[in-house]
Amino acid sequence: MADKIFSEPDPEAAQMLNKKIKHLNDVNQRRHQIKKANSGEDMPDYPPFSRTPLPTESNIGIGTKINARQGLRVLDQKAGTPSICTDAYLQYICDYANLWHSKNSSIDCRSLGTDPKFFYLQQDFHKELIARSSGDMAEQTSKRLSIKQFWKLRYLFIPISFVPRYQEAAHVAVCAVSPEARSVDYICSGADTGLPDSPRSDGAHCLPQLFAWLAEFIGKDSETPFIPSEWTLRTGAGRLQNLWRGDCGIYTVTHAMALAFGYGYGIPVGAFPTDHQHRIIKRRKRSEVSGRGVSLEKFVEWVEEMDEGWERRKKREERRGSGGGKERVEWVDPS
Repeated sequence: MADKIFSEPDPEAAQMLNKKIKHLNDVNQRRHQIKKANSGEDMPDYPPFSRTPLPTESNIGIGTKINARQGLRVLDQKAGTPSICTDAYLQYICDYANLWHSKNSSIDCRSLGTDPKFFYLQQDFHKELIARSSGDMAEQTSKRLSIKQFWKLRYLFIPISFVPRYQEAAHVAVCAVSPEARSVDYICSGADTGLPDSPRSDGAHCLPQLFAWLAEFIGKDSETPFIPSEWTLRTGAGRLQNLWRGDCGIYTVTHAMALAFGYGYGIPVGAFPTDHQHRIIKRRKRSEVSGRGVSLEKFVEWVEEMDEGWERRKKREERRGSGGGKERVEWVDPS
């Protein structure tokens, strides 16, 4: 699975992506010209990029529209994934997982009016959970997901967004609640556990509120009360990304995808290749230079330099590990 997810796009997909990048660059240039001339002319809209399934097409879709500026920002090495894109990715994953399991089990869990096997809550849920009472949020959740539907889920994905200390941009993790297994996995690529005693002191600290909401939500159904001893909490995903890079959205949706299709998460189960950081940087670099019209020769030269640099850093880190040296901050050994 890891090699498939982190592989290069096929030629047709790469060509379509390059066209979208060129179209966005043309619109950005036109907007810049209008702004510079101060002509009062209406700014052209950003071209559409994608749309998630509509409520009439899927039991989890809400028809989120993504424009090219939002959709292509994930390819910018200096930027993170917009929250609307993370939400859209989770919609796509849940929708396709429901379709995939429907075809394999002959039980429809994707069409309108059926009970989904995979569901998600938007990032606004976590923000409101911090600001409001667990009882209010349980009532709000029941408007989108009934308690009977909840107990039929394999996974409920909840993105957790927070702003770490000394950062302006938000960091995102995912909380995967499995009613089927009665487990909660808090998965953060930045080593946060979501608990008050997290080794990352500037973490989300969200799990106490989340369990309070879960108890309120499940407690509405007296036939299946929330019994803490029956549930398992796992928080050991560990640090997978370099914290100075905006890759958390990519890791969040990849974790959700791995769980939705039965792979678990982390390197040991095969959800990530050992060189996952290098592959992400390489992919984002390629997309960036293709949008700037860089020659193929120059791009190949850059990629070769990246490959050589990654191998040198890896060998240097292995030597440090065997010699008992201090851990390097800028390089995280994925294994």
